[in-house]
Amino acid sequence: MKCYKSSSILSTNHHPFFYKQQPISSLQPTSIPTTISYPTRTRFSSTRIQSRLTHDDPVKQSEDLSFYDLLGVTESVTLPEIKQAYKQLARKYHPDVSPPDRVEEYTDRFIRVQEAYETLSDPRRRVLYDRDLSMGFSFSFSGRRQNRYDQEVVEEKSEWKAKWQTQLSGLRRRSNQKDNNTMSWAARMRRQQQESS
Repeated sequence: MKCYKSSSILSTNHHPFFYKQQPISSLQPTSIPTTISYPTRTRFSSTRIQSRLTHDDPVKQSEDLSFYDLLGVTESVTLPEIKQAYKQLARKYHPDVSPPDRVEEYTDRFIRVQEAYETLSDPRRRVLYDRDLSMGFSFSFSGRRQNRYDQEVVEEKSEWKAKWQTQLSGLRRRSNQKDNNTMSWAARMRRQQQESS
């Protein structure tokens, strides 16, 4: 079994981020320790540039924030605290009070703050949002399209409407049958003609 020793003196003539190792048995007391080499050029320059651009652009930064972070509140926040945070941010980022050179930025931020408030102030949508947030889903919301929670509400309403229409048509059918039993044959024929035309 061989034991290896590594050291921390820098060098640029080896592969990036790898330890150059020597067996301990081959080390002599006067030998120079092995080195760690780093690349002379990093391949992460685009990452640094992207990071810098994102850091300088508050609108892009707000896209990555959760609704809680966007409003500046914790996840255990109450409804009155959500309303208070929303009112402060809405006053700050409303397009009517924005500086002339930053209208677009303020409008985008205002839309995101509005969506955060609409989601967190509705208990049902907040539960769905918290569930997705706990599973690590990240959302980019846009004021120009319906978000997922709105779509679920629309689907629920359409289901309710379909049930209601089914019940209503059943009531009409029973009412017609009841009327048919008390009507004369001629009255039923006139009614059928009116319904078919």
